[in-house]
Amino acid sequence: MEFRNNNAVFAAKNANAAAAGGGARGGAAGGSGRAKKGGGADADAVAVVAADAARRLRDAEDDANAPRRGGRGFFATKGKNVRSEASLTSLDLADEDTVRELLGRLPVGHQNERAALQRELEKNYSRWWQLLQSEFSLLLYGFGSKKALMEDFAMKTLTDGGVVVVNGYHAGLTAKSILVSAAAALAATKTEAENLHSTSNESLLRRISTLAVVGAAAAAGDLVVERSPRRLYIVLHNVDGAPLRNAESQALLGELAAMPRVHIIASVDHVNAPLLWSKREAARFNWVWQRATTFAPYHLETANVPQLLASKGEERHVRGASNVLRSLTSNARDIFRLLAEHQLQHPDEQGWKFHAFYTACREQFFATSEVTLRSHLTEFTDHELTRYKRSNDGEDLVVIPFAADILGQLLKEIHGV
Repeated sequence: MEFRNNNAVFAAKNANAAAAGGGARGGAAGGSGRAKKGGGADADAVAVVAADAARRLRDAEDDANAPRRGGRGFFATKGKNVRSEASLTSLDLADEDTVRELLGRLPVGHQNERAALQRELEKNYSRWWQLLQSEFSLLLYGFGSKKALMEDFAMKTLTDGGVVVVNGYHAGLTAKSILVSAAAALAATKTEAENLHSTSNESLLRRISTLAVVGAAAAAGDLVVERSPRRLYIVLHNVDGAPLRNAESQALLGELAAMPRVHIIASVDHVNAPLLWSKREAARFNWVWQRATTFAPYHLETANVPQLLASKGEERHVRGASNVLRSLTSNARDIFRLLAEHQLQHPDEQGWKFHAFYTACREQFFATSEVTLRSHLTEFTDHELTRYKRSNDGEDLVVIPFAADILGQLLKEIHGV
């Protein structure tokens, strides 16, 4: 590959021509005895210019012909890439807890501007209350935590009914716990509220509907029906939180929102939050989107977020394992469950010997032959759910490469499928 800088070539040719012309003129002048004073200095200057132009031309050609990563040359594309042996663990990085603690010590900036935003949003309280009374559900969006704003709105405005505050970002939240809290807020006695945990979801929905329409006294069997039963307000922080991103939870919340005298005030922060609901599901909520930008920090909302420097890859791996298990047949899930339960019961073992594992599967009628079991294990291994090890006596060991707490979580999901 050859590269020629046209400007440099042109300059070199001109310089060489000028040097040749200057030399000819100098020779003629010397022959006639009429040489001008300083003619030798001019020739030296031209020679310097010519040499500099030639040097720049060589440098340009060398630079263009030098092998580059990603170049078109064969050796440039087929050459071996030099990789660094440095890793993330070799860096002297502070742990994430320390980073968060230091960030928490930083002074909060723009306090006056945030306070002004809060005052402007408080002017919408009366309108939001009117929308709730008209059987709409409020959905607040915008940058910044809306937790303080929503709870302030509930405390100052929602005084004509029971208020249930739900933290949708909490990892242990379930849809049934929301139903239990909603029914308890409308219950007549504390004993009645304590007995709700053993009630099914359908029974809880019917009870909430009855309590909201006729009141607690009528639901308890009294002859007098309350003229104005209490309303129920559900303040739901992050309806798009990870525990609620499933069809069952959103369906139950939609049932609550469709009930008379039951109102939902929710917030979203994920950019893809509208994808949670189909057109029919969104109609059940009857959302009214309200912009509520506060620029407040997400202190509580991000408290349960896994550490980015340590467990992001592991979290993604666990989520993928959960999705794979849901897509497997019930027989394959039973085989994985049997292996997981054995691993939890024998944490000191390096793995379960294959023949012993096969015997247990055959006794449970999960696998009728070693070929069937190995086909399932091959699928597990391809999805990084299991691994093979070799024992000291040369026998194959089957192991699940997850910690005990993660195995427990996967077992709960298997039982829920």
